[in-house]
Amino acid sequence: MDAARVKPARSTNPPSEVDRLSSLPDCLIFQIFLNLPTKDVVQTSALSTRWTTLWKDVPGLDLDAEDFYIRETFVSFVDNFLERNHGLSIHRFKLSNLVSLRLVGMGLMNPEHVSLPSLKTLVLILIEFTNKWALENLISKCPVIENFCFERSYDYGIPILRVHSKSLLTFMHDAGYHEDYDEEDRFVEIDAPMLKYLMISDGRTSSFIIKSPPSVVEADIDTVFNLTSERRLGIANEVQKRAMVRDFLLGISKVKDMSISSSALEVIYDYSRYVQLPVFRNLYTLRARFDSYMWEMLPVFLEVCPNLKTLVVGTSENPKMVNLIVIARPWSLLSSLEYVDIERPLSGEALEMTLVGYLLENLKKTVIKFA
Repeated sequence: MDAARVKPARSTNPPSEVDRLSSLPDCLIFQIFLNLPTKDVVQTSALSTRWTTLWKDVPGLDLDAEDFYIRETFVSFVDNFLERNHGLSIHRFKLSNLVSLRLVGMGLMNPEHVSLPSLKTLVLILIEFTNKWALENLISKCPVIENFCFERSYDYGIPILRVHSKSLLTFMHDAGYHEDYDEEDRFVEIDAPMLKYLMISDGRTSSFIIKSPPSVVEADIDTVFNLTSERRLGIANEVQKRAMVRDFLLGISKVKDMSISSSALEVIYDYSRYVQLPVFRNLYTLRARFDSYMWEMLPVFLEVCPNLKTLVVGTSENPKMVNLIVIARPWSLLSSLEYVDIERPLSGEALEMTLVGYLLENLKKTVIKFA
């Protein structure tokens, strides 16, 4: 609506001709505005004094980035809208030509009227989902999304988070780390057949379900599947939990480049007592991050990496000493291993030197490097 075209009412108009639109209550005007592009809604501010700021209270946004000459103006407009509606319900949210969106500290209900047709990167930080279908529906409104990063506190409000996307290439899930065990099982379900990069840093989620296993190229894994160190050593009867861990490993077993934390490696080491680990035939590069002197876990996982070529072993500056029950069995040789980089100080213990000797024995083509 162009304010310049709005003519003042003539005195010759019949008394019965009134401005019925202006006589409507605000709530009904807002419902009308929700069906219009935001640029048209803003132009109604020129109609009268009452309409000057009325558009600012509309609980919806329908913008095209091409309507703005300057990108910063577009970003500022959206930021101001979200700030005005902080803590309130947004009934409509449509941003055409938007390719990247970052939302922080919001509550998200079921986004039925959201449309993000061009969005490729979505970052959600400290988002509370008040509806169990909220995240799944939000992703479904992004038909060409490629990168999804989800950073949150532990209490996200629902027991299962589903991410279903045919276009998703990168999935990053960072929930922080908590030492305490939680009795309530929480799940993350990933259905993304095109996924190439997977990053997980979450100690409280019980299971990461990977449906239609994708051909993940690179993975960064740091999770203990909601288990404490004490519980891991006494899990002989936890058949369901062991199956969850094995299914997750099967889901990423085609990875070519992987980084893994010592806590995640400890879970794998422990479960290998009861369940046959899947073979990582495509894994060529492995980075193992240790926060304690627990090298004895490493050969067990290396046995299921028959084509591994590069191994990088890192650690914290002051690794702690941890007692770990060692699986008594001979270690298999890795004829494929070509390069080992140890980015940590050596303690000189007999077991550690035995492990170094094991790695040296496997190196047939190149040398071992000590930091």
